Amino acid sequence: MEQLQTFKISEFIHKVSFEKIPLHIIEQLKKHLLDSIASLLHAVNKPTIQKLVRQIDKLGEGGLCTTPVLDNVAADRAAQLYTALIRYPDFMDNYLGKAATCHPSDNIGALLAASQLTKASGEDFFTALAIAYEIECRLVEEIPVMIKGFDHITLLAYSVTAALAKNVFSHKRTNGTCIGNSRMFVQSIGYLTCFIHI
Repeated sequence: MEQLQTFKISEFIHKVSFEKIPLHIIEQLKKHLLDSIASLLHAVNKPTIQKLVRQIDKLGEGGLCTTPVLDNVAADRAAQLYTALIRYPDFMDNYLGKAATCHPSDNIGALLAASQLTKASGEDFFTALAIAYEIECRLVEEIPVMIKGFDHITLLAYSVTAALAKNVFSHKRTNGTCIGNSRMFVQSIGYLTCFIHI
């Protein structure tokens, strides 16, 4: 029986290590992170971001993450806030595939939050970031969802989950299951597409 794609992705994740990532890739990822931090700092005091900060603040404290604007934030809210801060200026990297495009730096917000939870090292962070970039860009090439009218962020379900799996879980089967579960979101979009075309 042929192995499921999610488990193939899991095997890829399991094989990746910081030492195996070429130096020029790490240097490029550092540039993308620096661009994202610059965008984040630019956005801190913008009115839309401040509305989100007030909303997250009202939801209460109790998390383990610290963001540039709030302390004690739950990881999911920290990921949301980091992503909003990075995305707000709309000045980020862009990958141009054959038939679609994406912004791989959309993965960074979730990774910043998760790295605080796992107390990830810099090498751990960049390994996860390399995985996220590789998975998202490869999927954009293989599954260009934009030509069917869906936004490229649909594929973040795979890339973010794959990147987080590297630092949160160490078992290939667990990683494959997590990636498979994230696929449900993408699959529901596919079912919707089929329904629309009937």
